[in-house]
Order: sequence, then C-alpha cells, then structure tokens
Amino acid sequence: MGEVKFIDRIAKGNEAEGYMNLWLQENGIGFFGINQSPESFANFFVDRIKRPDYFVLLQSIGILGVDTKNCELYQGSYPLGINEINKAMAFERDTRIAFWFAYLHRSENRDCWYWISALSARSVGTLKTNGKTGDDFMSIGLQHFIPIRTRHDFGLLYTSQYQSGEGGLSVC
Repeated sequence: MGEVKFIDRIAKGNEAEGYMNLWLQENGIGFFGINQSPESFANFFVDRIKRPDYFVLLQSIGILGVDTKNCELYQGSYPLGINEINKAMAFERDTRIAFWFAYLHRSENRDCWYWISALSARSVGTLKTNGKTGDDFMSIGLQHFIPIRTRHDFGLLYTSQYQSGEGGLSVC
C-alpha cells in the first residue's frame, strides 16, 4: 500500500512538472528544465539541497529555482515538508538563487499556480506532524501564496514582502 502511494505521488509530481512546462511555454517565459537524477548533481549537493524542477528566467528578478507541487488544498492550506523547506533554503544559501514552490491549481477556466518562497513558507506556515508517518510539515494558508495566472503576474513576486501571518492576495 505504501509503494502505491509513493508511485501516485511521483505521478502527481510528474503531472505538475508537465503542466508547468506547458504553462511556461504558452506564456513565453524563459526556463530550463532540471534533470532530477542524483547523478546530474555533484556529490556535494546530493541529500543536502532541494533540486528545483525548473530555473525560471525573469528579467526584473533574475533566475528563480522552482519546485512544482501537485497537492490537494486541505482546509484552506497546502502542506510542505520541513525537510523540503530546509533543503530549499540550503540551495539558496549555496547557490545564491532564490527558491520558490509553485502549487498547481487546475480549474475549468484557467490553470493557476500558487507560489511561495522557501523563506516565506518557513516563516508563515504552521508546524504540524503527519499522524501516520511522524514527519513534520508546514501547513501554509492559501492567503500566504502569490497567485500567478499569466506572465504579467510575475511582477507580484518582485514586489512580495515577508508576511507577518495576516493578509495575503486573492485566490484564483
């Protein structure tokens, strides 16, 4: 049963990566897809950092490391593992490249991506423990994410500030 869930999680992750690739292409955003195999990174990085799915190139910001997520919204929040956040922050520290998580939200009208930086995820999330696995994760309210629907919304990433736990932007 555990193996089936792991395979499902990988399939959902691959689906999100495919949608992100298509979305970036359709919106004319420059990007590099990153090979996720461990041998594509130096041993120094293996198990120390979070490998992004994409490098997204934005003229006003520079390069962003982006990890795509395909999780269900649960009680108005998305989950994000503490280990993932720590590895994303290690990636930022070691490479000086900002790391963002982008959660896929599919709708009949238009796909939307909910973005949050690794540092913001760490500071605004609520620490919880998975009752089945014992793993710690952050539960992050949707109000803390930046909704990105089109290429024109990327300016919101540039103007985003660390949040104190209230407020936020509108949902898709």
